[in-house]
Amino acid sequence: ERTERKLDFFTMPMLGYSLLASFGGLALGKLGNFEAGERLLQKGLDNAQKIDDPIGLASIQCMTGIFFMQKGDWKSAIKHLEPGIKLAKKINYTWVEAFCWCCLGYVNVMAGNIKIGKNYSKKGLRLHLKSGIEMSITYSYYASGMVCSETGDWETALNYWEKALTISQKNNEKGN
Repeated sequence: ERTERKLDFFTMPMLGYSLLASFGGLALGKLGNFEAGERLLQKGLDNAQKIDDPIGLASIQCMTGIFFMQKGDWKSAIKHLEPGIKLAKKINYTWVEAFCWCCLGYVNVMAGNIKIGKNYSKKGLRLHLKSGIEMSITYSYYASGMVCSETGDWETALNYWEKALTISQKNNEKGN
């Protein structure tokens, strides 16, 4: 990225550059470097749009929403999670759609829209459970637990986090 040599390594339309740039942006945000992180996430979004990569774009919209969640910028988080939901639904990318709903729930709770946030979180978790995709359901349980903890429902939050932990341990034992 620093040398701007992406075409040396990613010459075909593919998820690689876009997704890796977005993970880098998310990591920079975790380190508190929001300005550089936002630039890198935007590069990932731009590239996914340029090469017409709907899977990458839905994933990156979700990651960008998470980036703004960690920054505490609820309005910008919503701006990315909502189109992530729409695109993921359109291409039947269920686990990303479900996780975006759960994150959108958390964002709304943090923005003071508690009833809406709880409903979105429940919708995401139900969607994920209905899909039968166990691989990433731990993320939806985690986000739903965060919604519950922020609204004072510690018993349900703990239940969700314990389910996430159990699934993670089970999958780890399989080598997944």
